[in-house]
Amino acid sequence: MRTKRRGEVIEVLCLVNHPTETGQRVDGKTNRKIPTHYIQKMVFKLNGQRVAVADTGSGVSRRPVIAVRLRGTRTGDTISVNWTDNMGESGSAHTTIA
Repeated sequence: MRTKRRGEVIEVLCLVNHPTETGQRVDGKTNRKIPTHYIQKMVFKLNGQRVAVADTGSGVSRRPVIAVRLRGTRTGDTISVNWTDNMGESGSAHTTIA
């Protein structure tokens, strides 16, 4: 996760290391479709308070970069993201604004 200050706005860039499968590809060894596996929801928080939610689906790329822009942030504020997928897996990351 990275942040970029652009005037009064902080842009938060979050790379999610997720395999993402649409359910349309076929496994070359088994000749069966690979089951869908995708990020369903990402929740962004600023200092513990929810500031953005992204509801995503199977159309999001493998290892996506999701960006949000926030106003009213200060140096030292903490930004976190939590994600969940359709198979019950989850992950998180956090950073402090410099």
